[in-house]
Amino acid sequence: MDTHYVYLIACRGESKIYVKLGLTSSIQRRLSNIQTGCPHSITHAFVVRSAYREEVEGLEKLLHVLLEPECLRAEWYEGTKRFLKRLMLCF
Repeated sequence: MDTHYVYLIACRGESKIYVKLGLTSSIQRRLSNIQTGCPHSITHAFVVRSAYREEVEGLEKLLHVLLEPECLRAEWYEGTKRFLKRLMLCF
């Protein structure tokens, strides 16, 4: 049975924290790809795992809707206190 993941991966820039939200079926490959494309080092990763793709797809969509006010571009967010408060309400 396959495993699917919703992830939040944080990278720390000089003055900001950037958070990428998405889903994958290979968290190691995704971490590697994000690190390759991000000029900052990955500092944290939060992962929700499920055997059901529909479950992680639903969670990812819900998180995008709830975190939309903090969105910088596409699936990237600024890891502000306000972002973290909104995120905590999701869990």
